[in-house]
Amino acid sequence: MSIQEQLHTWCDRPALLARLLRDRRGVAVLEFVVIAPVLLLLLFGMCLFGIAIDEYFQLTAAAQAGAQTLALTRGATDPYSTTVAAIEAAAGTLTTASIGTTMTVGGASCGSGSCSVSSAGQVAQVTLTYPCDLTLMGFDFGGTTCTLTSISAAAVQ
Repeated sequence: MSIQEQLHTWCDRPALLARLLRDRRGVAVLEFVVIAPVLLLLLFGMCLFGIAIDEYFQLTAAAQAGAQTLALTRGATDPYSTTVAAIEAAAGTLTTASIGTTMTVGGASCGSGSCSVSSAGQVAQVTLTYPCDLTLMGFDFGGTTCTLTSISAAAVQ
């Protein structure tokens, strides 16, 4: 076949298009290239969601430890600090500075230096909040804000 015939064969656009449409080589690679980013986004999204669930479990354990400690500190000089220390000890891998803490005893707010756990039977409640980040590659799986909240209560002993 001469060079002119070869050029004519390659330059014949309808025939070239028909030949390309019949050729099935590389179709699997093309399908993978189209689907892979979606699958990776779903995979990493599931990993982020799993991390958020783990953080929620740790936050719940810390709230339970805090409520139990607060309920058992009747007559203590500073039950607030004791409870905060118990929460931080039970927080696991959470960043303790990011944990928001609200405590009530018998419906009254409890803060540093103003916490009175004096009579048995009152309800000691601990509410903890923790920020979570569900953003991956610019896509936010959690909406505009993601805050984990856990509430635990125990009867004062």
